[in-house]
Amino acid sequence: MKNETLIKKLRSKKISLEEALNKLSKSGSCPCLLNDDNGHWAMTFEGFQSLPSGEDPEDIQTSFWIEKAQWHDDIIEALIYALEN
Repeated sequence: MKNETLIKKLRSKKISLEEALNKLSKSGSCPCLLNDDNGHWAMTFEGFQSLPSGEDPEDIQTSFWIEKAQWHDDIIEALIYALEN
């Protein structure tokens, strides 16, 4: 599913956040949802992460740089912004 189609479905509420994230992850994207503990949400597809060595869950370290414009009061708006940019 192209980003434009996904954005239209999110805006018209024809797809849930969970469905959108599942579609993105199945297409090879790695969406990362972040919260700043003040009610703001950001979504990014870029960052650094240590690689797991096997298929089982294990401890990893992640690092992201989030710009001010990426923070939104609504999770879906944060995802739409990430898809558009």
